[in-house]
Amino acid sequence: MWSALARLLGTSHHTTTAYNPAANSLVEHFHRSLKASLMARCTAEDWKYQLPWVLLRLRTTLRANGDPSVAEKIYGEPLIVPGELVTEDCHNPSVQRLREVVGKFTPCKRTYTDRSVAFTPPGLSSTTHVFVRDDAVHSP
Repeated sequence: MWSALARLLGTSHHTTTAYNPAANSLVEHFHRSLKASLMARCTAEDWKYQLPWVLLRLRTTLRANGDPSVAEKIYGEPLIVPGELVTEDCHNPSVQRLREVVGKFTPCKRTYTDRSVAFTPPGLSSTTHVFVRDDAVHSP
């Protein structure tokens, strides 16, 4: 049934293994970006109020490799973000409220701590030479 529906719509259907994050790397990459954005913006109790703004940022951000944003791929043109909707001399109360809310967007204090400690050999500070290992993939 799904194959017939996909053919009818002119799309392709790809299945992934359930409960295996490595099976769908695009979704996992998005989840990682979403989690990092929420951790940077929010405290534990206000994350649900910040979610629409974080998603707007993720959808309108240009990609590093020059690809268009997700919203531009879907709609064919860039999204108009709230700051571009109105001119500076607008005195509408709802616009003023939006400016107040967006004006409070500052990075939140860190809500998590990284407890991992890098291992440093005890004699490293007194050595004269160090071997640096490069495990990068080299072409044949």
